[in-house]
Amino acid sequence: MMIVGLLINILLIAGVILGIRRLAGGSRRSGSGQGSSVRRFFQYVLCIGLVCVSAIGLSGLLARLFNQSNVISSNQVELARNVTFVVVGLPLCAVMFFWTRRKFQSDENESKSFEWDFYLTVISLTALVQCLVALRDLLNWVVGVRDFNGTSLANLLVWGAIWYVHWWLHNRFEVSTHAQGHHIIGAAIGLGISAVALSNLMRGLFDLLFQINRNDLIVKAKDPFLEATTLLLIGALTWFIYWIRKCARAERNPLWFAYVLLLGVGGGLIAAVAALSTVLYQVLVWFFGDTTSTVASEHFKGTSTGLGAALVGILIWWYHQSAIKASESGKRTEIRRIYEYLMSAIGLFASAVGLSMILVSAMEAITRKTVITGTGAFNTLLAAITVLIVGAPVWFIFWNSIQKSLSQTAKEEYNSPSRRVYLYVLFGIGGIAAVVTLLIGVFLVLDDVFSGNFALETLRRARVAVAILVSTAAISAYHWSVFKSEQEFYQSRSVGPHFVLLVGPNDPEIVRVIKEHTGGRVESWTRTDDGVGTWSQAEVIAALDSMKNESVMLLAKSDGVEVLPINRAR
Repeated sequence: MMIVGLLINILLIAGVILGIRRLAGGSRRSGSGQGSSVRRFFQYVLCIGLVCVSAIGLSGLLARLFNQSNVISSNQVELARNVTFVVVGLPLCAVMFFWTRRKFQSDENESKSFEWDFYLTVISLTALVQCLVALRDLLNWVVGVRDFNGTSLANLLVWGAIWYVHWWLHNRFEVSTHAQGHHIIGAAIGLGISAVALSNLMRGLFDLLFQINRNDLIVKAKDPFLEATTLLLIGALTWFIYWIRKCARAERNPLWFAYVLLLGVGGGLIAAVAALSTVLYQVLVWFFGDTTSTVASEHFKGTSTGLGAALVGILIWWYHQSAIKASESGKRTEIRRIYEYLMSAIGLFASAVGLSMILVSAMEAITRKTVITGTGAFNTLLAAITVLIVGAPVWFIFWNSIQKSLSQTAKEEYNSPSRRVYLYVLFGIGGIAAVVTLLIGVFLVLDDVFSGNFALETLRRARVAVAILVSTAAISAYHWSVFKSEQEFYQSRSVGPHFVLLVGPNDPEIVRVIKEHTGGRVESWTRTDDGVGTWSQAEVIAALDSMKNESVMLLAKSDGVEVLPINRAR
């Protein structure tokens, strides 16, 4: 049942990623029509099931061989299941793979199909997870932390062989960009395991350094360190294979940047901010707040975990932002803007939480009631200050960098879709939060008014809604002033076509120039016939300014640029 649940989860994750790619790829990989797609779907789903069934049977039989202490007849049901899976599953697997090989030879589109890509991704990731679990158990046995388990060795051999074969198939029959979904998920698995293991390892080191959790250290002196070390070895090996050898050298496409920005940069910074806030809060409460224990080792019991997580989060953030910086050409790119706006949003969110908590603590002090945490209004204030100390500098540093870039490249910055999305999302989230909290606050007030209980207790009940309403209003007001100050630019900038289709030589620079000039969408098609001219920026800008249509096509000819109005309506 465990492997079935695991397979379902991997199917869902892989299906989402590959489905996005399928939509983006359109008909380029459609193969020979809908009939072939339906055939491939059932063919490769059947292959997935047969590979898993065969692997379960083989590993089960090998496990009985390796577990010498077990009597072979001790579990007849399991033995019958494993033999059945091998006897039935392996021959059917051979038949299916022979048929697939024939299809590959007769149809060159077979290896480019979405279904083949999906099959490779699902089986590879399923085998990877099984191998990692088995390898962890075996390494823990090698270092003396766990007893030997023949099932783990059997799973490693069987699933390891399956993973290696499909890894080879990925490299043999797939273009590298088609396999990127598999590589990205594998890199994420390796990064997650490494982060958890390194955090646990550093937590143990901090416990030793500060003599925290002393009783636990005496009882089990080496087990946590050895388990964390073996887990780190497994995670680092996985991350090296998938990221260093594959993804780090891959094309910088949207999927690559989504992984680096969202998981690496965003995830690392969020983990660091949350962990640092926890550590700093414990320190402030110890010196200024109301502690639940006067013994330092008891009060700071969870601090080592926070310190380890903070350092690992900072390390992950630093590495991935360096990867983004290395992929840039020196100019301020849209990816750099996305990165800075993402960091600014994370810091702003933390600052909003801190501001809301300050307001909550102020209303708690006025009403003099016990708060949710049960440690008093002053501790709530300390928590708010902690979040502000950690989050506000992040927002200020990145937002200040964004604003400084306006003085150097104002036109590019104002035209940036990242800036507009950032401001619109803030207004949207702020507006939704304001409406929801306003409804809650008014309801609580009117409820007490109608029941005759309107008093300071009403303010205490509505404190969270009022705090969120005030903080979101303040943040929205500031960014609204920023947005309004930019309206003069939007009103005075050059008005051009909303859509431009370029037909001629491939020139990313001219695409960038047109986007900056018009603020619209640009597509580029490459001509493959004779008589193709070059793009002249002056001619292109003049041609665009002469057109009043919303959609135009620019055709690069040997004697200049021809501009044609087009209608994109279908």
